[in-house]
Amino acid sequence: MPTNASLRTLKPMKHFVLVLASLVIAVSLAAETFERSFETDLYGSFSYKDDFGGLGLAPGLAFTYGYAIGPTSELGLTLVRFSPWLAAASPVYQISYGVQYKHFWSPNWGDLGPWTPFLTYSLLLDQTLVTGTVGRGMAHHTRLGVGTNYVVLTGQHLVLETGWAQSSYTSLGEASTRSLSSVYASLGWRWLF
Repeated sequence: MPTNASLRTLKPMKHFVLVLASLVIAVSLAAETFERSFETDLYGSFSYKDDFGGLGLAPGLAFTYGYAIGPTSELGLTLVRFSPWLAAASPVYQISYGVQYKHFWSPNWGDLGPWTPFLTYSLLLDQTLVTGTVGRGMAHHTRLGVGTNYVVLTGQHLVLETGWAQSSYTSLGEASTRSLSSVYASLGWRWLF
């Protein structure tokens, strides 16, 4: 027969299990109503062709807010994408923002399978500062990528992506036009809400 002391220790455990079960049920029900996402990415870019004297490698950080526009599509706003190209003789600092479109191979945007591949296309605007150059450059920035989401928890995904990027500058410093072509790989985290 259980003692009063053992019953007192089981009572908080019972409440904990009930609260945990209700949270799991609430999250499961909420999974059907996901309409938005927020994603943060750490990435590395390699410039294979540029008019800056060989930029080499750059780390980067990006934040994107997305909205489901269909069962397999997301329209996103790249709030900021920062790339410091420090390996160049004159370091280049690139800040981008714009629009991103993602197409998922999944029947339902908010109910992705464990691994869900996607294609992404971005049109961004670059603000670029080059050390030792007066002013800043403006560029049209195009990105094409392919990747996958891995569901870690309901509404939380690990994101792996790789792709190609091209920036075309109309003017920067003394040069009338410059360009930057690169490939990138990123690791990110995506929250659905």
